[in-house]
Amino acid sequence: MWHVTDLLFPAKDLITNTDEYPLDYYQTIKFMTKVNGVRDILALVATYTNDIQGVLNLMFDICKVVTHKSIKNKCVRVQRRIKKALSKVSKPKASPASELSNDLNLDNLLHEPSGDNQP
Repeated sequence: MWHVTDLLFPAKDLITNTDEYPLDYYQTIKFMTKVNGVRDILALVATYTNDIQGVLNLMFDICKVVTHKSIKNKCVRVQRRIKKALSKVSKPKASPASELSNDLNLDNLLHEPSGDNQP
């Protein structure tokens, strides 16, 4: 079985050679390793950064660069989970999740990545 490090290696230059993404290469490996089985994906993202849109963009761009189907699928699943969690958080309820939404300004993040990131 392949390790996440091996599967993400084709994206190393993409992640390392830019300041566009909120996670560096090694943080991305740790994030992708920990994401399986995590119930609160937004809390996991928050342990690394408050730039949720940046993480979505990172997953989208990694998916375009990596070649192995399993890591491509994982990136897509992570994007879906984040978007689903954001849609639940943005619904008007008085809960700790809605407070997190206000703290992280999540209302603007429910859209697809902007610009040339469209498939």
